[in-house]
Amino acid sequence: MPRHCLQGLNDAGGLAHLLFRLTPLAQPFRFLAHNGEINTIAGNRQWAKARSYKLHSPLLPDLQDAAPFVNERGSDSASLDNMLELLLAGGMDLFRAMRLLIPPAWQGDPTMDPELRAFYEFNSMHMEPWDGPAGIVMTNGRHVACSLDRNGLRPARYILTHERVLTIASEVGIWDYAESDVLEKGRLGPGQMMAVDTYTGKIWQSDAIDQDLQSRHPYPQWLRDHIKRLTPFEQLSAEHIGKRLFTNDTMAQYHKAFGYSREEIEQVIRVLAADATTVPKLALVNKAQDQAYQ
Repeated sequence: MPRHCLQGLNDAGGLAHLLFRLTPLAQPFRFLAHNGEINTIAGNRQWAKARSYKLHSPLLPDLQDAAPFVNERGSDSASLDNMLELLLAGGMDLFRAMRLLIPPAWQGDPTMDPELRAFYEFNSMHMEPWDGPAGIVMTNGRHVACSLDRNGLRPARYILTHERVLTIASEVGIWDYAESDVLEKGRLGPGQMMAVDTYTGKIWQSDAIDQDLQSRHPYPQWLRDHIKRLTPFEQLSAEHIGKRLFTNDTMAQYHKAFGYSREEIEQVIRVLAADATTVPKLALVNKAQDQAYQ
């Protein structure tokens, strides 16, 4: 934040948010502010509620007394802010928390380091992405950071001057500086993160953040030891092809437990299975209104 914004305030970093239209939803901004929207907010709120019983931390022995942890009546920013606050209060650092909440598109990236892929795969088993489009700025009091969701559809441009002043915003030129003062400038790409450690002055680029996170624990080994992966059909032995593993009663229990309706089984799964030997395609469904007009 430029020093002339608030006279008499000395700080190593700050966040500023400009709202272009009035909204009835509260924007608490305890840890973050964002440009855009969280389009997966309904699912994120429901998953937060469903998983609340799993959340424990030795730093918060009475944590469950505070449930529900994510509000469902405020803005999408408020809900994301709630979840980030919960993770930080439980002992998670800012980098780890934000990469858990808003990961890059790691599944289809053949160039990604296998250890980094394992880190994100491990995360995916504990939290669904809070997807935008959203550009998010945040701070935990020490680090000031910016992150784009994996869609990357919100601008986040940065300017670093020779005086070690770093500005990240959705527009350039938000404060007066001479072009000769610019040491470096650029923009964040989809799924990237950038941060400043205000204690040490170190600037963290996205690659450095990921390398630090992937090296903290043996994520590939954890996945090998604790995940059972399905064998691809083409790799099955002949005696297993076409063999049924479950009775009708057991299959019905699984259908109910995982929310499969008769309509999905007949109109989606059966169609996909029948065409699996040729070109994969999606089943076509006509959702017409069959209620009589009054």
